[in-house]
Amino acid sequence: LLALVAASLVFSGTILYSFTRNWNFEMKYYHDRKEFFDGLQSTLDSIPADASVLAAGGYTPGLRKHQELYDIFYHNNKALDPKIDYVVVPREMQETATLKLYKEAGYQESSLSSKDVLVLEKEVK
Repeated sequence: LLALVAASLVFSGTILYSFTRNWNFEMKYYHDRKEFFDGLQSTLDSIPADASVLAAGGYTPGLRKHQELYDIFYHNNKALDPKIDYVVVPREMQETATLKLYKEAGYQESSLSSKDVLVLEKEVK
């Protein structure tokens, strides 16, 4: 019986460790880059809530207040959707084919953009 309890404790400890071993790294990563993450969220919060938004997948949780929120890689077969008001992506993505379509259609960098986040806004006519 004692061997069974000991084996159960070892087995449970192993499972617990496998699920929690990266928590410290993830918390430290967030803490070390808190200013970056706060700035990112501030940029996302500045986009009007009633706007339709096409965004990189990693930004969709931060933009969840929008009724019309679409992932840039899955929406409209990556074709231009003129109903979109804002396109929001990391600056590293500015050379993607989908983003080029929006730029060619007259979308321009918005004053809502930040150092890390590119926000394209539909040209106001």
